Amino acid sequence: MARRRKSKESAGAEAVGIIIILAVAFFMLNGSSSNPVAAAVLSTLKTPLILLICFVAVMAVIRFLAAQNSSKAKPQKKQSYQKAQRPTKPKAKIDSIRANDMPKPTEWSEALINQLEWRVFEKLCTRLWEEKGFSAKETNAGADGGVDFYLYANSTKQKIGAVQCKSWGKKQIGVSVLRELQGVVASEQLKLGLLMYSGELSKAAKEFLALSTVSIKSQGSAAILAEIEKLNEARQQALLREITVGDYTTPSCPNCDVKLVERTAQKTGKVFWGCSNFPRCRHVMN
Repeated sequence: MARRRKSKESAGAEAVGIIIILAVAFFMLNGSSSNPVAAAVLSTLKTPLILLICFVAVMAVIRFLAAQNSSKAKPQKKQSYQKAQRPTKPKAKIDSIRANDMPKPTEWSEALINQLEWRVFEKLCTRLWEEKGFSAKETNAGADGGVDFYLYANSTKQKIGAVQCKSWGKKQIGVSVLRELQGVVASEQLKLGLLMYSGELSKAAKEFLALSTVSIKSQGSAAILAEIEKLNEARQQALLREITVGDYTTPSCPNCDVKLVERTAQKTGKVFWGCSNFPRCRHVMN
């Protein structure tokens, strides 16, 4: 900064000095001379000297302004410090490591069905109906409107039922899920509405099923296992390998279709599942 200030001051001093010298010379030339030859020479040099003084003055002003603008255009650089970031493993590699650590079951069990994360559980339910000879068409993820997939008869291609899947673990499944399903079945005049779930139904949900006038049924983990065991051994094993590929227990984000990560709330210390794309996606699951 001091160097720029000195350069501006030196430029101004040089300009002033040159103007003073030329001004002194001008007044000397403007003076009278007793020698007629000298007087004629001085008179001839008078006009060019005036022009030279004006030119030098203009150039000095231009140089001074240029030096001033240059100092403004080049601000002092500030040293920046970047916080060191902890290197993170690529997401695909993390998912691969997690999948490799998953135990590979050799047979179906109710406990295994209860361990399936919600997206894998939906896949199991869909595949079971396909094994029975029906076509299953999934609805859009995250916006099912009370239905995860519809059932179609392969022979007539007619929509005959709606299925809702819930894999909530220890959390009880409330009656609102069944009411939504009942509304879809009634409005679309379907023959069947089925809730396939792992976990527990609430008392109100059980009472609703007992009193429902619409054909609403439910299948828990035990009933689903019974349906699987109706398949021959080869088909059971093929379905088992298909369902347990990769990480089949860690919940998936319905918005991003990536695995959630386990986090702890700073204020409460409560453990929850959060999307790995946070803060772009703020989906959480308790």
